[in-house]
Order: sequence, then C-alpha cells, then structure tokens
Amino acid sequence: MSKTLFLALLVAALGYGAYQKLYKKPAESSAQLYHGYEVLEASHPAYFGTKEPGGVVLRLKPETSAGLAKLSGSANVVMFATAWCPYCAQARQVFGRNGVRFAELDVERDLEAKRFLEETMGMSGFPIIVIGNRLTAGFDEGQILASLKEL
Repeated sequence: MSKTLFLALLVAALGYGAYQKLYKKPAESSAQLYHGYEVLEASHPAYFGTKEPGGVVLRLKPETSAGLAKLSGSANVVMFATAWCPYCAQARQVFGRNGVRFAELDVERDLEAKRFLEETMGMSGFPIIVIGNRLTAGFDEGQILASLKEL
C-alpha cells in the first residue's frame, strides 16, 4: 500500500474518531433517572414521565405535589371525584379492600379543588387519582395497586 493511501486512511480514521467524541452522544445514556427509571419530558408543565417496564408512568412535579398537599392536607393518596361517579365508587372500594386512607376532593363541591385540577393539572374528568406523585386518570385497578406498592 502506498504511503499516500495509508496516510489518507489514517487521517480519515482519526477524523471519524474525533467526530464520534465531539458530535455523537455516547452509547451510555446521560438521561436523568428517577428511582432507576428514565425520566421523560411531558408536554404539560405539571408533570414528568418515567419509562417503566409496564409503560410510561405520569408523575407530578414537586411544585405540583406541593400545591396538591395544600388542598389535601398532605395525604399520600388523593382522589379527585364526584359523589355519583361509578368509577370513583370502584376506586373507593379498592382503597377500602386494601386499607388505604385517602383524601377525596369532590370537584362539584370544592371549587378550589376543581380549579386546581383544571388549571394547574390541566385535567378534567374523574376519578383522577394521585398516589405519592404517580397519577392515574380514570379507574384502573392495576395502576392503582402498582402505585400503592410505591408508598
């Protein structure tokens, strides 16, 4: 092989190595972790997501959790609900069967809770259940039980 071709290949290889170091992300992810799970950016400022084995989990950011604590008396489990909602009744039954104490915020009677749910959290409907900082929209017994395991 000629010296010129050898030098050209060497320069190309060195150039590619420099490119890899300067411009490409390393194979090891520099993603933020939350309890060992990759943190995902959410489109709403009140939340972040975590990529977990069962799928993405929506979680309240600390400032949103602090606002909710003011409404709920710092309860670890909070449900935005109505008295007549059948899915809210199912959630109450799950909590009862599992001996879970929770704060219930009736969005028809508590205008401050309704405003927080709609304006701060950007949600409507019910039940909206927050366990720790983990959010479940609607009734999903599997998600509720998975969230309770984190407490």
